[in-house]
Amino acid sequence: MPVLFLPSANSVWNGQNNISLLLSQMWYNLTMDTKPLVWIGSSRDDLKKFPDEVRDVAGFGLYKAQMGGKHPAAKPLKGYHGAGVVEIVDNHSGNTYRIVYTTKLEGVIYVLHAFQKKAKTGIETPKQEIDLINNRLRLAIEYHKLRFKK
Repeated sequence: MPVLFLPSANSVWNGQNNISLLLSQMWYNLTMDTKPLVWIGSSRDDLKKFPDEVRDVAGFGLYKAQMGGKHPAAKPLKGYHGAGVVEIVDNHSGNTYRIVYTTKLEGVIYVLHAFQKKAKTGIETPKQEIDLINNRLRLAIEYHKLRFKK
């Protein structure tokens, strides 16, 4: 439920205070319904190595997931029917980058993996990457059960 912050009766009310109040209110409303991000393994460090443009797409895609939406570059990862495993795919300078996360676990977005696809042919995710995603998904499920008793 959004909360409106009002100045006290004896406070000075000018344009700068108006802007500060508005920004505070917007920030509060944005963060109220945002699901937290939990980074599994080296996913955050791996994402930090990506080009700035790719990190921007990934960041906005993860933000949309936190808010309950979906980025246009996000799609279900094949082989996880109904498991809520999603990948954000971005192409940059002839390279393909993928950020994999799950929405399966209530109230939290778990970032499972971030990697550059190296295979020169086909769109299929390499087996070693799928194995890593599977392992990290299991870790996320275990952590979620312990942390949230669900």
